[in-house]
Amino acid sequence: MRTQTLAAGDFDIEWARDPGTYHWQIIKLAEFRHWLLDNGFDPEDRSLTIGHPKIAQVDLERSFGTTEYNAIWQQLAQHLDVYKIQTSQAQATYDYRWDDPDYMQLQCEVLK
Repeated sequence: MRTQTLAAGDFDIEWARDPGTYHWQIIKLAEFRHWLLDNGFDPEDRSLTIGHPKIAQVDLERSFGTTEYNAIWQQLAQHLDVYKIQTSQAQATYDYRWDDPDYMQLQCEVLK
C-alpha cells in the first residue's frame, strides 16, 4: 500500500441512509483498521486517501419531494442509465442501456 498521487475518475453515489452503520460494515471497517495498524499504517493519515471523500449531499426533499426511501428508490429505478458525462476538458458517451441484452459488450467497447 502506498500514498495515492493521482486522482481517479471513478465515483460512487452512496444512497444508504447512514453509510458505515450497518453491522457487517462496522465489522469490515474494524477488520480493515486492524490490518492497517498491523501493517504499520495510520488509519487517520489523510495522505493514504482511504475511501471516497464526500463531495456532495442530496437534499432528498428538494430533489425527490419526499424523504421516504421506498418512494425515492421507485423514482431512481426509472433513471438507471447514464448517457453522457462531460467536464470542461473531456467527455464520454455511453450509448446503451442497462437493460440492453448486450450491454456488457457495449460497455466494454466504450471503455476501450
